[in-house]
Parts: sequence; C-alpha cells; structure tokens
Amino acid sequence: MKIFSTLAILFLLSLSVLAQRPIGYDWQESRKPYKLSQEEEEEGVYLLKNHIQYEYVYENKELFLYQTLHKIIRVNNDEALNENNRIYISMDGEADLVEIHARAIQRNGKIIKLDKNNIKEVNDEEAGRGYRIFAIEGAEVGSEIEYYYTIKREPKFFSRDYLQGMAKVKHASFTFATPSNLVFEFKSYGGFPELEKIESDEEDPEFTILKAEVNEVPSLEKESFATINEYRPRVEFKLTYNLYSGRSKIFSWEEISNKISKQTYAIEKRELKDLEKWIKKLGVDGLSDHEKIAKIEDAAKKEFFVENNSGASSNIGTIIDNKVTTDFGIFRFLVNAVESLGIEHEIVFTNNRNDVKFDGDFESYLYLVDYLIYFPESEDFIAPDKSEYRIGLIPSEFSANNGLFIRRKVVRDMIIPIVEVREIPAHDYTKNFDNLEINVSFDENVEKNLISVTRSFKGYTPSMIKSVIPFIEEKQKNEILEDLIKFISPDAEFKSKEFAQLDLEWSKWHEPLIIKGEVTSSHFIELAGNTILFKAGELIGQQSELYQESERKMEIVNAYNRGYKRTVEVTIPEGFKIENLSDLNIKEITKNGSGKDIYLFESKYTIEGRKLIITIDEIYNQIYYPASKFAKYRKVINAAADFNKIVLVMKKTI
Repeated sequence: MKIFSTLAILFLLSLSVLAQRPIGYDWQESRKPYKLSQEEEEEGVYLLKNHIQYEYVYENKELFLYQTLHKIIRVNNDEALNENNRIYISMDGEADLVEIHARAIQRNGKIIKLDKNNIKEVNDEEAGRGYRIFAIEGAEVGSEIEYYYTIKREPKFFSRDYLQGMAKVKHASFTFATPSNLVFEFKSYGGFPELEKIESDEEDPEFTILKAEVNEVPSLEKESFATINEYRPRVEFKLTYNLYSGRSKIFSWEEISNKISKQTYAIEKRELKDLEKWIKKLGVDGLSDHEKIAKIEDAAKKEFFVENNSGASSNIGTIIDNKVTTDFGIFRFLVNAVESLGIEHEIVFTNNRNDVKFDGDFESYLYLVDYLIYFPESEDFIAPDKSEYRIGLIPSEFSANNGLFIRRKVVRDMIIPIVEVREIPAHDYTKNFDNLEINVSFDENVEKNLISVTRSFKGYTPSMIKSVIPFIEEKQKNEILEDLIKFISPDAEFKSKEFAQLDLEWSKWHEPLIIKGEVTSSHFIELAGNTILFKAGELIGQQSELYQESERKMEIVNAYNRGYKRTVEVTIPEGFKIENLSDLNIKEITKNGSGKDIYLFESKYTIEGRKLIITIDEIYNQIYYPASKFAKYRKVINAAADFNKIVLVMKKTI
C-alpha cells in the first residue's frame, strides 16, 4: 500500500550509533550428504534446511539490513529436480547482493560449486524490480541443492517470512539481530515457536539477538476449500520502539489512523471546489444517502481508470481532468465525496484472507493492504478501487475477515480519529445466487431434446460481467452469452439466446442478470430398445465431487456464501413411464450450533400428467467450518455430485 511507503524513513533521523555486523553467516565448506531413512528418500522434495536471518546494522550513522537465506533441498525425483534447480533472487528496491554461494552435492558425495560468472541479472522495468537467476549445475535426482546468499538493503520495519512451502522440512530456523535501541515485536504462526532472546554476557549489550527453530515439520497436502498459508510456519515482526526517541510506540493502529486521516481528508480549497462541481453535475439532490453513494461510486468507477504504476496523481482536480489515478487516489476521491455531502462513514483497511487472516492483535502494516469505505446507517461497504463492485458487494476475500475501522469524532472542536478492529461480515447467500429454470421436451423420434434455459444471477458473477460489457465488442458479448448457456451440454446447438435483463444503470446494478436461450441436444438421450435412458442429472451442469481418503487437517473455508435454486420441467414422451423417480429424492443438511441450516442440498419431484417437475435447492451460508466436521460438509457437496449422476429410466408402456 503506497500510503505507507515513506513512513519508515522518518524513524532514521534520530539513530546515531555505529556498529559492526553482529552475527554474520557461513556454511560448512565441505560436508557429506545427509543420511536419509527409506521414508525420507520417498519424499519428492525434502527441505533439509531452511534458515532465515535478519541483521540490522548502523554504518556511518545509517541503518542497513543484512538479510540471509540458506536452503538445502533434497530432490528425489525428476519433477522435484526440475522445480528446484533454477534459483531466483529478488532484488527489490535498493539492494546489493553481498554474498552468494551455491552447490550441488550428488548422492556419491561429489560437490559441484556454482560458477558465479553464470549468474544472470534480469530487470523488470515495468514492475520496478530485478532478479538474479542461476542454475544449479551438476544437480541430479538424489542430489542436494544447497545455496545461501546475503543481501544488503534498506531496513524493513515489518515483515512476514514463511519457513515452509509445501514440502517436509527437516530443520527450520529464524535468527534476528538488532541494535539494542530498536525494539521489535514478533509473532509466530503455523506451529512455529516464538522467538527467544539469546542472553548476552555483556552488561550493556550492543545488540539484541533472538532465535527460534523447529525440527521435522510434516509436508502439507493441498485440500479443497482450505487456506493453506494458515498452516505454513511463519514469523511476522514489526518495529515497536526506538529507545533513542523515547517510549512512544511506533507502527501502532492509533499512529497509522492519524497518518491515514491526514493524508485522506486533508483537501485543498481548489480540490474541494472541483469535487463539488463534479458531484453537482451528477444531480444527486433529492436522493437518499444510500442513493447518493451509489450514484457517485458508479460514476467514478465508470469515468476514472485506476493504474498504480502510471505515476498518476491523487489530487482530485487532476483525477477529474486526466481520468486516471491510483488505488489511493480513487479511495481519497470517494471518501471526500461522501464527506462533502455529510454522509456518515468510516474508512477501513484489510487484507486478502486467502493469504492470511487479519490479525488485529499484531499491529503490522502488512495487514493494511486494501481499502474499503463503510456506511454505518445501511451497514454497507464499498471497495473504491475495484471497478466491478458496487455498494453492498465487496470482494469475497475481504469479507469474513477483520479490518481496521477508522472513524472521525469531534472532541472540543477538534476532529480525532478513532480506531477499532472489527469484523467485515460475509454476504448472506441470498446476495449471491445462480438460479436455473429449464424446460425439456423430446423430438418425435426421441433422438434429441429441445431445451429452454432461463438463468438468473445475482452477486459476483453478474458484477464481473456488467463491469466489462461496456468495453467489449458484440462478438465478445455473444461469446459470454453462449458460455453462460452452453454449460448445459457440450453439443448444444443454439436456436436462440439473449440477455433478457442486463441493467447497467447505477440504481439497478444489483438487479439480477437474466439470460435466456433455447438449444437442441442429443447428449442426454441413450436408447436401449424400448427404453430411454435420460441423463436428467447432467441438466444442472457438472458438479464437483469432494472425496478425501486421508484425515482432514485444515479448516473448511468457502470463498463466499451462495445459493442455487433450480427448477427442471421435463415433458415425458407419450407412452413412456419413469421407473426410478425415487432416485430424484436427495436431502443432505448441515446445521450450526443453533439448529440453523448452513449447508443444504435437497432435490425432489412432482408429477403433473406428463410433466415431471424437479426442484433443487442448494445453499452454502457459512464461510468457516471445523475440519473435525468435514464429513458433514462433504455430504452436502457430494449430494450435488450424486444428483449429477442420475439417469432416469423411461420404459415404453404401449
């Protein structure tokens, strides 16, 4: 988040100590390969050593960071070798590679060292970052790939470091050294132990050194509906005090709320005049507060383009003139727009919970990644820099997560920012649905079906579609329309198709997107003498199955709450009767502790003359669910897959 990019420099001005690098690092110059058990030999990738080290040092009264990474990776098959024999070192920012060593240790003990002339330098100017890239020569299946390097760079005052990818880890360690006047806080996650201070024999040590390590970290297996980073061992740290500057806490929620408020709300008279003129053109007088917000947000997102690498300004007048800004620029624009109209609001910072959950107890700026604006009266949010969303719907990865809420309070004629960590609730399933109405008939020869489809969306899918429709050609619109209907059958031949309801106006943005189509298909029919085998279950599209033989280890995490309501009406061919109608009756329900349905799949049928009417309800209305109750969740998911497999047996009666 660029709002914080210059804050760190402010704390260097009062640092005035000169010291040498406190720890340094080296590897064992000559060694034999690790001896592994038969079980360890069967691991594709085995991370024998993963060491991360931070050393903060004053040099000529300026603070620098020496950051070291040391890995030893055993590669036991071709796939593991291919994934690990090329090393990439990120050189973001002002950084110097002060030390690098790499080698392959073959199974027979032969050591092949890196030729440093083979290190390539690659710069990605567009992204503003560089890399050092090299291959590990001599590496083969059964080898150990070992490398360590140290980078000297400007100091980091908060960081997040993982000590495991997915592979099993034999030994992981984290060491941290800092001048004694700088006090950092640490927190460990994913089973990694908390850092412990290494006691010094000196009465007044120049450096504080901390360390933690762990042995035998099991490999992680991917599981569906899970957030794997929560289970990877990691360490987070942040600077809390500079004792030479007093006991004022650095990088606290209160401190950042003051800085954010100043940067966001400080607006020049000319900017305010330009903003008020822009709002006046929209004609929001007479609208409710909610309608004003909706109209302003919609207009801004349709008029202004967000591009963070463009060097665009966050000045409101410049945004209006140039039609381009940054994520902070559009955030600042919308905040001041609602502020100028006197609409109560709070600014919110959060992060993507698919990376890690927001930890409100650890005041790290790494959690303050994404912007939201909250409106207490309606309890709605907007995501200012996300063009596909409108008030009342925000990216699902920001919801079911905590955030930092900042509101402004008047105290004795002074405006004081009040900060609080609160939940950003997930949307109810009724705000995000995908409903189907399907009518099926058979042709005279019972070889093809005529299928009419009405598909009604609300929530994430239509918001994405509505945001791109104004910018694409008719051919692309037609392709989107076909894709939304053709899920029903791979051989579908279109007789007609249309967007029956596609409202792009601000006041109707959340109205359902409705599409209609009529297709013919022979996919659902198989003939066996006087019997029709009708694949009724496939009419709702392919459903995922959730089977897991091993014990579930990770908490169930849904992307978002959602609902599906489907009605399928089949005209039974004259002279035929369905023999296995009872197969259509499926019911699986999972309730929460209060007895409320949170996950449900239910299908049932009725017969009205020659009409078979199947109704299907499917609901997912809770984001998190314990791993210990995985079997209950799986039953609901698999009930949909079981319905998919239903083949109705139609027997000729005359």
